[in-house]
Amino acid sequence: MPDQPPLTADAVEAFVASLRQRLVPANTVKSYAHDLRLFLRAAPMTLPEVHAETVRARDASRVRRCQAM
Repeated sequence: MPDQPPLTADAVEAFVASLRQRLVPANTVKSYAHDLRLFLRAAPMTLPEVHAETVRARDASRVRRCQAM
């Protein structure tokens, strides 16, 4: 069975955990964690799919939907 690509959500959790381990201020950790949870709503599920073009395209699509409301 081939290895599964890493999940974006797992990478986000690892990054937030690394902030906590480095004793980053609590407000900074909360802000990053919140922003990254919002990012996960639009980000591809697997980490190798996350790149600037994909994020920009998904963000543009979201903006168009919001403007249509």
